[in-house]
Amino acid sequence: MSISTPFWRVSKKIKEITNKIRDNMKKTVVFSLILFLCYSLSYAADDMSEYFSNNKHNGRYWNSISLSEKSTYISGMSQAITLCIETVSRFPNFSKEADKNTIDLVYKALDFYLPQNITVGASVEYIDRFYSDPLNLDIPVNDAYACMILEGQGLLPGEKKEETISNLRGTFKK
Repeated sequence: MSISTPFWRVSKKIKEITNKIRDNMKKTVVFSLILFLCYSLSYAADDMSEYFSNNKHNGRYWNSISLSEKSTYISGMSQAITLCIETVSRFPNFSKEADKNTIDLVYKALDFYLPQNITVGASVEYIDRFYSDPLNLDIPVNDAYACMILEGQGLLPGEKKEETISNLRGTFKK
C-alpha cells in the first residue's frame, strides 16, 4: 500500500488484520481455558483421592476439616443411624418378611453405633487423638468411630485395641 491508496482500502485492510488478530486471540483464550479446566479437574481428582480409603473418608480428610465440620460429621453419622432405626421400625412388612433374629441383630448393631453416653465433642476429641498417629491416617473415619465405641464399652482393652488398629492399618494401607 502506498500513500496514494484510498482511505477506505486502508481502513478495510486494518479491519481484516484486526479481525484475524481477534480470531486468533479468541482461539488462544478458549484453548487456554480448556487446558486450565482439564488441569484443574485432574488436580482436584488427584488431590481428593488421598482423603478416601475404599471410598470412605479417612484420617487425612478428618485432619483437613474444621472443628465445626467434624462436629457436623459426627452429628450426621448419628442422624443417619437414628434414621435407620426409625426406618426399620416403621415398615411392618420388613418385620413380617425378615427373620426375627435378623431384625434383632439390625437393632443391636444400630444401637451399638448410637451410644447415649458419648457426646459429639468427646467423639471429635477421640477421633482427633486417633488420627494424631500418622500410621492411622488411612483408616476410615467410621472405623475410628467404631474403635471409640468399642473402647468406651470396655470391649477393646489395651492389647486387643492395638491388635484391632494394627489390622485396620493393614487393611487400609495405601
